[in-house]
Amino acid sequence: MRTTFARLTLASLTTATALSVASCQQAPATWTGAPEPPAPAGPLWNEPQFTTMLQTYRRKLPGKLRALRFEIYDNAASLEVQDPAQHVNVDSYDYKGGELSGPSHVDLSGVLADPNLDDNLFDWDRVAVDRIPALVKAALAHTELAGARVVAVKITRRAASSAEMGRRIEMLMGAKRRAIERKLRLEQNPLASGEPDDGKNAQPPGSVVAPLAVEISVELQAPGGFGWLTADASGTITGSGVDRDEKGPPADIKQQAVPRPRPYWRSR
Repeated sequence: MRTTFARLTLASLTTATALSVASCQQAPATWTGAPEPPAPAGPLWNEPQFTTMLQTYRRKLPGKLRALRFEIYDNAASLEVQDPAQHVNVDSYDYKGGELSGPSHVDLSGVLADPNLDDNLFDWDRVAVDRIPALVKAALAHTELAGARVVAVKITRRAASSAEMGRRIEMLMGAKRRAIERKLRLEQNPLASGEPDDGKNAQPPGSVVAPLAVEISVELQAPGGFGWLTADASGTITGSGVDRDEKGPPADIKQQAVPRPRPYWRSR
Protein backbone atom coordinates (compact mmCIF):
# COMPACT_ATOMS: atom_id res chain seq x y z
CA MET A 1 0.00 0.00 0.00
CA ARG A 2 2.78 2.39 0.86
CA THR A 3 4.49 1.61 -2.44
CA THR A 4 1.30 2.40 -4.36
CA PHE A 5 0.82 5.67 -2.45
CA ALA A 6 4.41 6.68 -3.15
CA ARG A 7 3.98 6.00 -6.82
CA LEU A 8 0.81 8.10 -6.96
CA THR A 9 2.51 10.98 -5.11
CA LEU A 10 5.50 10.90 -7.45
CA ALA A 11 3.21 10.89 -10.50
CA SER A 12 1.24 13.84 -9.14
CA LEU A 13 4.41 15.84 -8.50
CA THR A 14 5.72 15.06 -12.00
CA THR A 15 2.46 16.20 -13.62
CA ALA A 16 2.36 19.41 -11.58
CA THR A 17 5.94 20.23 -12.49
CA ALA A 18 5.26 19.69 -16.22
CA LEU A 19 2.18 21.90 -16.11
CA SER A 20 4.12 24.62 -14.29
CA VAL A 21 6.92 24.58 -16.89
CA ALA A 22 4.43 24.70 -19.76
CA SER A 23 2.64 27.62 -18.14
CA CYS A 24 5.89 29.57 -17.79
CA GLN A 25 6.81 28.95 -21.42
CA GLN A 26 3.44 30.22 -22.68
CA ALA A 27 3.21 33.22 -20.35
CA PRO A 28 3.15 36.63 -22.13
CA ALA A 29 5.99 39.09 -21.78
CA THR A 30 5.91 41.36 -18.78
CA TRP A 31 3.54 44.36 -19.39
CA THR A 32 5.46 47.59 -19.50
CA GLY A 33 2.61 50.00 -20.16
CA ALA A 34 0.69 51.27 -23.22
CA PRO A 35 2.66 51.63 -26.50
CA GLU A 36 3.90 55.09 -27.41
CA PRO A 37 1.54 56.87 -29.85
CA PRO A 38 3.04 57.65 -33.28
CA ALA A 39 4.62 61.08 -33.57
CA PRO A 40 2.46 63.61 -35.49
CA ALA A 41 3.45 64.09 -39.12
CA GLY A 42 3.73 67.86 -38.76
CA PRO A 43 3.07 70.60 -41.35
CA LEU A 44 3.92 70.06 -45.00
CA TRP A 45 6.78 72.60 -45.02
CA ASN A 46 8.75 70.40 -42.59
CA GLU A 47 10.84 67.42 -43.63
CA PRO A 48 10.31 64.68 -44.64
CA GLN A 49 6.74 65.64 -45.52
CA PHE A 50 7.90 68.48 -47.79
CA THR A 51 10.18 66.33 -49.97
CA THR A 52 7.48 63.66 -50.27
CA MET A 53 4.97 66.25 -51.42
CA LEU A 54 7.37 67.89 -53.89
CA GLN A 55 8.34 64.55 -55.41
CA THR A 56 4.65 63.70 -55.84
CA TYR A 57 4.09 66.94 -57.77
CA ARG A 58 7.13 66.39 -59.96
CA ARG A 59 6.09 62.84 -60.85
CA LYS A 60 2.62 64.04 -61.82
CA LEU A 61 3.78 67.20 -63.61
CA PRO A 62 7.18 66.59 -65.23
CA GLY A 63 8.80 69.05 -67.58
CA LYS A 64 8.48 72.82 -67.84
CA LEU A 65 5.40 74.46 -66.36
CA ARG A 66 4.00 77.96 -66.26
CA ALA A 67 2.56 78.43 -62.78
CA LEU A 68 0.11 80.98 -61.47
CA ARG A 69 0.53 80.28 -57.75
CA PHE A 70 1.67 77.66 -55.28
CA GLU A 71 0.26 77.63 -51.76
CA ILE A 72 1.07 75.38 -48.80
CA TYR A 73 -0.94 75.21 -45.61
CA ASP A 74 -0.46 73.01 -42.57
CA ASN A 75 -1.78 69.81 -44.16
CA ALA A 76 -2.66 70.73 -47.75
CA ALA A 77 -1.10 72.33 -50.83
CA SER A 78 -2.28 73.63 -54.18
CA LEU A 79 -0.37 74.27 -57.42
CA GLU A 80 -2.10 76.21 -60.18
CA VAL A 81 -0.55 75.86 -63.64
CA GLN A 82 -1.37 76.95 -67.15
CA ASP A 83 -3.08 74.30 -69.26
CA PRO A 84 -0.48 73.39 -71.93
CA ALA A 85 -3.26 72.60 -74.42
CA GLN A 86 -5.41 75.69 -73.74
CA HIS A 87 -3.19 78.59 -72.68
CA VAL A 88 -6.13 80.73 -71.57
CA ASN A 89 -7.01 78.14 -68.90
CA VAL A 90 -5.42 77.40 -65.54
CA ASP A 91 -5.73 74.07 -63.71
CA SER A 92 -5.25 73.30 -60.03
CA TYR A 93 -3.56 70.21 -58.57
CA ASP A 94 -4.29 69.72 -54.88
CA TYR A 95 -2.22 67.67 -52.42
CA LYS A 96 -3.65 66.34 -49.18
CA GLY A 97 -3.18 63.19 -47.11
CA GLY A 98 -0.25 62.08 -49.27
CA GLU A 99 -2.38 62.03 -52.44
CA LEU A 100 -2.55 64.38 -55.42
CA SER A 101 -5.85 65.20 -57.12
CA GLY A 102 -6.61 67.17 -60.26
CA PRO A 103 -6.60 68.81 -62.65
CA SER A 104 -9.53 71.01 -61.74
CA HIS A 105 -10.39 74.19 -63.63
CA VAL A 106 -9.60 77.52 -61.92
CA ASP A 107 -12.04 80.39 -62.39
CA LEU A 108 -9.87 83.44 -63.04
CA SER A 109 -12.70 85.97 -63.01
CA GLY A 110 -11.56 88.92 -60.93
CA VAL A 111 -8.68 87.15 -59.17
CA LEU A 112 -5.71 88.32 -61.24
CA ALA A 113 -3.68 91.26 -59.98
CA ASP A 114 -2.82 92.00 -63.62
CA PRO A 115 -5.55 91.46 -66.24
CA ASN A 116 -2.98 89.89 -68.58
CA LEU A 117 -2.62 86.21 -67.60
CA ASP A 118 0.88 85.91 -69.07
CA ASP A 119 2.14 88.64 -66.73
CA ASN A 120 0.90 86.61 -63.75
CA LEU A 121 2.60 83.37 -64.74
CA PHE A 122 6.14 82.29 -63.91
CA ASP A 123 8.46 79.42 -64.83
CA TRP A 124 7.99 76.78 -62.13
CA ASP A 125 11.39 75.16 -62.77
CA ARG A 126 13.20 78.48 -62.18
CA VAL A 127 11.96 78.90 -58.61
CA ALA A 128 14.00 77.45 -55.73
CA VAL A 129 11.04 75.59 -54.24
CA ASP A 130 13.44 73.32 -52.33
CA ARG A 131 14.42 76.31 -50.18
CA ILE A 132 11.01 76.51 -48.51
CA PRO A 133 11.86 74.46 -45.36
CA ALA A 134 14.92 76.65 -44.73
CA LEU A 135 12.91 79.83 -45.32
CA VAL A 136 10.29 78.67 -42.81
CA LYS A 137 12.99 78.22 -40.16
CA ALA A 138 14.42 81.66 -40.98
CA ALA A 139 10.96 83.23 -40.71
CA LEU A 140 10.43 81.78 -37.24
CA ALA A 141 13.89 83.01 -36.19
CA HIS A 142 13.41 86.54 -37.60
CA THR A 143 9.89 87.18 -36.33
CA GLU A 144 9.88 88.98 -33.00
CA LEU A 145 6.44 87.80 -31.92
CA ALA A 146 5.95 85.49 -28.96
CA GLY A 147 4.26 82.25 -29.92
CA ALA A 148 4.50 82.87 -33.66
CA ARG A 149 3.70 79.96 -35.95
CA VAL A 150 3.73 79.58 -39.72
CA VAL A 151 0.26 79.43 -41.27
CA ALA A 152 1.02 79.53 -45.01
CA VAL A 153 3.78 79.58 -47.63
CA LYS A 154 3.01 81.03 -51.06
CA ILE A 155 4.78 81.53 -54.38
CA THR A 156 3.29 84.11 -56.75
CA ARG A 157 4.21 87.19 -58.68
CA ARG A 158 5.07 89.95 -56.21
CA ALA A 159 2.10 92.13 -55.29
CA ALA A 160 2.12 95.42 -57.16
CA SER A 161 2.26 98.70 -55.26
CA SER A 162 -0.39 101.36 -55.87
CA ALA A 163 1.99 103.26 -58.17
CA GLU A 164 2.88 100.12 -60.13
CA MET A 165 -0.76 99.16 -60.47
CA GLY A 166 -1.59 102.67 -61.70
CA ARG A 167 1.10 102.44 -64.38
CA ARG A 168 -0.16 99.03 -65.47
CA ILE A 169 -3.74 100.24 -65.77
CA GLU A 170 -2.56 103.32 -67.69
CA MET A 171 -0.56 101.17 -70.12
CA LEU A 172 -3.51 98.82 -70.58
CA MET A 173 -5.96 101.65 -71.24
CA GLY A 174 -3.48 103.36 -73.56
CA ALA A 175 -3.08 100.20 -75.63
CA LYS A 176 -6.84 99.83 -75.92
CA ARG A 177 -7.22 103.49 -76.90
CA ARG A 178 -4.61 103.16 -79.64
CA ALA A 179 -6.29 100.02 -80.97
CA ILE A 180 -9.66 101.80 -81.13
CA GLU A 181 -8.13 104.85 -82.85
CA ARG A 182 -6.44 102.66 -85.46
CA LYS A 183 -9.68 100.79 -86.10
CA LEU A 184 -11.54 104.07 -86.62
CA ARG A 185 -8.89 105.33 -89.06
CA LEU A 186 -9.14 102.13 -91.07
CA GLU A 187 -12.93 102.36 -91.16
CA GLN A 188 -12.73 105.96 -92.40
CA ASN A 189 -9.98 105.24 -94.94
CA PRO A 190 -9.65 101.53 -95.82
CA LEU A 191 -6.71 102.29 -98.13
CA ALA A 192 -4.68 103.47 -95.16
CA SER A 193 -4.09 99.90 -93.97
CA GLY A 194 -0.80 99.70 -95.79
CA GLU A 195 0.39 103.21 -94.92
CA PRO A 196 3.24 103.52 -92.39
CA ASP A 197 2.41 104.78 -88.94
CA ASP A 198 3.21 108.45 -88.46
CA GLY A 199 4.74 107.71 -85.08
CA LYS A 200 2.08 109.44 -83.04
CA ASN A 201 0.71 106.13 -81.77
CA ALA A 202 4.05 104.44 -81.23
CA GLN A 203 4.79 103.44 -77.65
CA PRO A 204 7.70 105.35 -76.10
CA PRO A 205 10.70 103.30 -74.94
CA GLY A 206 10.12 101.73 -71.55
CA SER A 207 6.35 102.21 -71.68
CA VAL A 208 5.67 98.46 -71.55
CA VAL A 209 5.63 97.37 -67.91
CA ALA A 210 7.54 94.13 -67.35
CA PRO A 211 5.95 91.33 -65.31
CA LEU A 212 6.45 91.63 -61.58
CA ALA A 213 9.15 89.55 -59.94
CA VAL A 214 8.40 86.14 -58.43
CA GLU A 215 8.13 86.12 -54.65
CA ILE A 216 8.20 83.36 -52.03
CA SER A 217 6.32 84.50 -48.92
CA VAL A 218 6.08 82.89 -45.50
CA GLU A 219 3.13 84.07 -43.42
CA LEU A 220 3.11 83.79 -39.62
CA GLN A 221 0.50 84.30 -36.95
CA ALA A 222 0.83 84.96 -33.22
CA PRO A 223 -1.45 86.04 -30.37
CA GLY A 224 0.04 89.52 -30.72
CA GLY A 225 -0.21 90.01 -34.49
CA PHE A 226 1.11 88.77 -37.80
CA GLY A 227 4.55 88.35 -39.31
CA TRP A 228 6.05 87.60 -42.71
CA LEU A 229 9.24 86.85 -44.56
CA THR A 230 9.78 87.20 -48.30
CA ALA A 231 12.38 85.82 -50.70
CA ASP A 232 13.03 86.05 -54.43
CA ALA A 233 12.89 83.19 -56.92
CA SER A 234 16.39 82.04 -55.94
CA GLY A 235 15.40 81.71 -52.29
CA THR A 236 17.38 84.77 -51.18
CA ILE A 237 15.61 86.61 -48.36
CA THR A 238 14.39 90.06 -49.43
CA GLY A 239 12.54 91.23 -46.33
CA SER A 240 10.65 90.44 -43.15
CA GLY A 241 8.42 92.24 -40.72
CA VAL A 242 5.60 92.15 -38.20
CA ASP A 243 2.19 93.75 -37.89
CA ARG A 244 1.30 93.94 -34.23
CA ASP A 245 -2.32 93.77 -33.19
CA GLU A 246 -3.04 95.65 -30.00
CA LYS A 247 -6.73 94.71 -29.99
CA GLY A 248 -6.20 91.06 -29.13
CA PRO A 249 -5.36 87.77 -30.79
CA PRO A 250 -6.34 87.47 -34.45
CA ALA A 251 -8.69 84.80 -35.70
CA ASP A 252 -7.15 81.64 -37.08
CA ILE A 253 -6.49 81.58 -40.81
CA LYS A 254 -8.64 78.81 -42.23
CA GLN A 255 -6.75 76.14 -44.16
CA GLN A 256 -9.08 76.18 -47.11
CA ALA A 257 -9.67 78.18 -50.24
CA VAL A 258 -11.43 81.48 -49.64
CA PRO A 259 -12.95 83.81 -52.24
CA ARG A 260 -10.36 86.35 -53.33
CA PRO A 261 -11.48 89.99 -53.51
CA ARG A 262 -12.07 91.48 -56.93
CA PRO A 263 -9.52 94.12 -58.02
CA TYR A 264 -10.88 97.60 -57.51
CA TRP A 265 -10.91 98.40 -61.22
CA ARG A 266 -13.28 95.46 -61.77
CA SER A 267 -15.58 96.07 -58.82
CA ARG A 268 -19.27 96.25 -59.53
